[in-house]
Amino acid sequence: MSLRAYMNSGHEGVPDVKILVCVSSIGARKTVKSRPKSVKEQSTDLSLIEVDVFDETANCALKLWEDKVSSARTWIPNRTVLLISNPYYRQPDKRGTSSGLGIGITSMVDVDPDFPDAHWLRREAVNRTKKESVYIPFPDGLWDAEIAIHGPDRTLFTLADVDDFARDDPAHIFTGKLNLIILGVRIIENWRRNMLCCFECCGVPLYANRLHGMCKNCQTEQSLHLNPRIIGSLADETGTVALGKLIWSDRAWTELFFGTGNYSRASTSADHVDLTAGDAQEAVGFSWQELVALDVNRLRSVEEQLEFSRVTLTFGWSPELGRLCVLGVEW
Repeated sequence: MSLRAYMNSGHEGVPDVKILVCVSSIGARKTVKSRPKSVKEQSTDLSLIEVDVFDETANCALKLWEDKVSSARTWIPNRTVLLISNPYYRQPDKRGTSSGLGIGITSMVDVDPDFPDAHWLRREAVNRTKKESVYIPFPDGLWDAEIAIHGPDRTLFTLADVDDFARDDPAHIFTGKLNLIILGVRIIENWRRNMLCCFECCGVPLYANRLHGMCKNCQTEQSLHLNPRIIGSLADETGTVALGKLIWSDRAWTELFFGTGNYSRASTSADHVDLTAGDAQEAVGFSWQELVALDVNRLRSVEEQLEFSRVTLTFGWSPELGRLCVLGVEW
């Protein structure tokens, strides 16, 4: 039974229900005090984890209590598939909590079952991750950036050419150049929302205006990267790349903000950051990480110079990622 069918009416007396769902995120472990049934009884501490699950029709929260909490530690968001037999339906309460799933006495959970429907749902989860993920790491080792940028084969594509080339030979990995206009920049907007940098851990996005952040689920410190949504859509005469759809390398970010050749050192000191986008001045040693240390006035200056400017991007295409990856930027 699909998740939507079960949540709508399938929980009402239907025997031997089975639901196939995929884990989308795993919440932090919580401690909840139980309500004593009488005055003589004392409240006890209970462990709780809420796991967000979904299928192709709906999504909801699966609550795990006490001894079942440890099972979720090995689950991987957008990878782990659960086949739940006889799930427990949780009614929405008076506090406005939405309905969800639970594990009852007669319930059984098969983790990563091996049959065609489970494989199909896992592939759908991977495709959904590519579409909805806030951060996709730049792939290392697929292309040689120096050859792609300065080598003899430097084909200038339009966005329509890239689309045709990728469709004609879907398995082909190639590089080229695109001359595009930046139609929008959202540096200040994301800075004010404390979303200048981002990462994704345990299926949960992390945002901050600094280079490191703490995952609230696994309590591990993660290195953050620039939010790709600080650059809006880019266009040429044949098409448009939508907001946040490009995957930028560290080199490309540095060359976009501080000019070509300024990608060799990572630093957060803002005392000597005087460059803005498009400067012809060469100051070898800058990194995109310098951007995080700038104040709002300097960030606004960078944003104003980037908006509606024309840049040449050296890109790489891989069918495995299904997105354009920016290897370098030329002004």
